[in-house]
Amino acid sequence: EKEKKEEERQEKVPKITYGYSRDKRPDLKQIIAALSVQQDGIPILATTDDGNASDGPNYPQHWHAISEMLGHSNFIYLGDTKLYSIERVREIVSQGGQFLCPMPMSQKEQANIAQLISSGEIKFENKEVGDKLYGLWESEFFIIGKEQENISLRKIVIRSNTLADTHLKSREERLRKGQIE
Repeated sequence: EKEKKEEERQEKVPKITYGYSRDKRPDLKQIIAALSVQQDGIPILATTDDGNASDGPNYPQHWHAISEMLGHSNFIYLGDTKLYSIERVREIVSQGGQFLCPMPMSQKEQANIAQLISSGEIKFENKEVGDKLYGLWESEFFIIGKEQENISLRKIVIRSNTLADTHLKSREERLRKGQIE
């Protein structure tokens, strides 16, 4: 029994190894550390993984661990774009969970949204936040759940008018410089 527990403990020790370095330092070994916090910033779950592991597949396990710790699934789980995959979302939502994350913006998705905007199918509702103005559009879409049921999800597109103006001015400046040369 004692040997079995020791084996389990050793299996959970992350391997310090080479992996993708966000600091552009492929010469350094690393481990993956994940920290889940409450809305007030207090940590509630910390995990580690091998230095060459991807953090995306761990989202459902983190969600389950938090749900078990809290004793319910009545919370909003926040993640980055790696949270959004049909399998991960299906796993969380099928268990009564809610999530919020940016959808990965592939070139295909960008082209779809741009086409919907130019065709007039996306009409932004202006929202003022502080001294900035944003355009907001929301739609519903469905995925098939674990039990073959339809799961309703919301897609929200936010347009920053300030950022759009900055991009427009930058394009105009580049065009102006191109005409001078």
